[in-house]
Amino acid sequence: VWEAWQNGSEQAFASLYKRHVDALYRFGVQFCPDREAVKDCIQDLFVYLGENDRKLPVQSVKAYLFKSLYRLLV
Repeated sequence: VWEAWQNGSEQAFASLYKRHVDALYRFGVQFCPDREAVKDCIQDLFVYLGENDRKLPVQSVKAYLFKSLYRLLV
């Protein structure tokens, strides 16, 4: 899915979001009690990805997303 998104597939980007959003939310509320802030950070993360990181070589998409969310929350 990551490679398809890197090659321009918006459907792959939507799939990437749907695949990870629930796990990212559960992860985020462990570090931030403000659930709305966690949702906002997840949205910010995907907006940033959509605008900037299309060609970023990532070995583990899940690890990249979780680490990025953690950085936004902390």
